[in-house]
Amino acid sequence: MMLLLLLLHAAAAKIRGVQVLAVGTKPSLGGPLQTPAAQKAQDKDIKYIKKKKPRQALAHDAARWFGSRGYVVDDVGVNTQTVGDDDLVVLSARVLPCGPIRLKAANGTRVRTRPATVARALGLRKGQPFRWDPTRLAALIRDDGGLFKPDATRARASVEDGVVALDLTVAEPSYRTITPEVDVDADRARVFLRVQDRNLLGTGCEGEVEASCTRKEAPELAASLSHRGLNGRGWSARLKPLGRKSLSTQFDGRRANTLLDVEEVQDGVISSLTLAKRRVGSAWRLQLGRRSRRGPFGRVGLALKRGPVETYASVGRGKPLRERGLAAPRLYEHVGKDRKDALADEFDGGLVGARVEVDRRVRDGVLSVFADACAAKDWGAERVTDAAYGVSASYSLLRVDVTKRLFGGKARPAVTLRLADGVGGVRCP
Repeated sequence: MMLLLLLLHAAAAKIRGVQVLAVGTKPSLGGPLQTPAAQKAQDKDIKYIKKKKPRQALAHDAARWFGSRGYVVDDVGVNTQTVGDDDLVVLSARVLPCGPIRLKAANGTRVRTRPATVARALGLRKGQPFRWDPTRLAALIRDDGGLFKPDATRARASVEDGVVALDLTVAEPSYRTITPEVDVDADRARVFLRVQDRNLLGTGCEGEVEASCTRKEAPELAASLSHRGLNGRGWSARLKPLGRKSLSTQFDGRRANTLLDVEEVQDGVISSLTLAKRRVGSAWRLQLGRRSRRGPFGRVGLALKRGPVETYASVGRGKPLRERGLAAPRLYEHVGKDRKDALADEFDGGLVGARVEVDRRVRDGVLSVFADACAAKDWGAERVTDAAYGVSASYSLLRVDVTKRLFGGKARPAVTLRLADGVGGVRCP
């Protein structure tokens, strides 16, 4: 009697759905299959999938389903799973793991980049399921800062001994740049040299050494190491062993960036912890620290920008080493301590201000005009107002800017000559 009921159930069972499922992956990978072959199997008798032609069509569609998501599969099996009075067709497949990654230069020279660096950038791990992500490859071969040139990079994946091997033919750009620079302003001259390697030892990290020498001041030397992932987050560390010694680290997070700084000052050491975040149109930072002989300090700042207008405010207690303001006027990249214009080096109290900056391209050069004004109130002191305005013009490797304090002080001209551009300048082999 029981055997008869089972036979009757098997005869009445219908196919109510087709699903794909990966074997041995965590988390589980799979989902419903909506191909023409799967739709044709709907409401058919369970004996339908035992036919050779439907089984081959379903297995082929399952392999394509995994392939469209970047996976390579083998041994696609067609099975059934009972759900109530009906059956569900399950197409199970084994996702092949990642195997070796081999790099070959398009011009036949040696490749500096390590295969582990490429694997990390592509999100691949040896022994783990191989998944091809075109967006990761596009980030790896982009023109602006990619590890490889896009026009000469080719990728080919093949199955070898049950694993997926990836062969990349690449063309590496010049990773090293040397940027010398000379700054001359009203009362000092400065020589600056930066040596940069965007692919240090083939690891994909960026290494940089900076040296500067100013008349009547001790020379300075700094070295930094940084890495940035495809999601825009990364880390950096900077050590300054010559001059005023300092160590700075930064870790980029999803909600905020964390900065740890230790710096030598004239009368001791200052250390600080900073949480900061900069988005399009807004920025904020919270800084807490301690300076020897002056005790702890704290500061919070906020800046909002709409078009050319930026408003900013900060409030704090205790005097840090120098103001790392959100909107301190900066007409060019390397600015001396006496070029902070509207914001003071040391500040203890509340401050609000606004800044307007307009850039225009004039023929082959760039003309920039800015104005910055703020009002501050030191704790226990009178209110102070200050303002500055200036103009900057740059053409090729030469830049000239003039800054004027509104409340006293003469106009301060400065000339910056970059003997090489950071992008297309003097390069090492």
